[in-house]
Amino acid sequence: MNKVVVVVAIVAAVALAEVSDKMIREINEQQSMWRAAPNRISRMSKEEVRRLLGVDFHGIRFAGKKSYSAKDILNAPESFDSRTKWPNCASMKKIVEQDHCGAWALASIETMNDRYCVVHSEDVSLSLGDVFECSGCGGCTGGLPSCVWKYWTNTGIVTEACLPTEQDQGHCPNKCKNGDDWDASKHKGEKYYEVSGEENLMTEISTNGPVQVMFQVYTDFLTYSSGIYNHHAGSYEGSHTVKMIGYGAEGTIKYWICANSWGTGWGEQGFFRILRGTNECSIETGALAGISQ
Repeated sequence: MNKVVVVVAIVAAVALAEVSDKMIREINEQQSMWRAAPNRISRMSKEEVRRLLGVDFHGIRFAGKKSYSAKDILNAPESFDSRTKWPNCASMKKIVEQDHCGAWALASIETMNDRYCVVHSEDVSLSLGDVFECSGCGGCTGGLPSCVWKYWTNTGIVTEACLPTEQDQGHCPNKCKNGDDWDASKHKGEKYYEVSGEENLMTEISTNGPVQVMFQVYTDFLTYSSGIYNHHAGSYEGSHTVKMIGYGAEGTIKYWICANSWGTGWGEQGFFRILRGTNECSIETGALAGISQ
């Protein structure tokens, strides 16, 4: 019986690998905007992948909406990269790896770190553990990104040095592990808001820095290796959230630049580009941003 189970498992694994190889081959044969390749994420089971995508796509709509004037939009550059505009902000060049947790809070924290550096010209590392254990916004498996921005604005978030994420207290300690004062360790936002649409997003990013965006993930996105992604094949896997840091164009093809949270072995050293101006995978539907105190 054990031998039968082993054989069945091997056959199933081979079948899954053949399906993946076929999809990658078809993507690369049928279009030239981007390249697909096997990687650690594409080899995961559907259950593992969906644990990476724990975000409520509708949670973004609890923030006040910000729109720019025609004059402001006209002044936005044709291409922009936050890493070039703010070269002293190491956080903008950073790629994190989220492990088994959804990115719903991680993308918020990473964007807030960038926003702090834009205002203060120095890096900060805010605590994901504070969000998980003290904010009431959700835990590792999922939650509301807009709740994190509200928490940052109303209460503040302590530094990673004060409350390391791996501490996993199971409750809010209200006490820094490193001996710092809890309240003094908090960093707050002055305000937060939603931005949507290509022109508003371009103006916001080039004026105030990276934003947090949400989008729909399909199977082919897992295989992304390089180029300008647009959905080509596969089924819907879930919603994801990442940091959008800039935009540009290759000839007539416009794109957004985003920092993913799947490590540097995925995509363009952890970053990816996605088609701009068409609301690809709903990525232009709404972004969260704020101004740091």
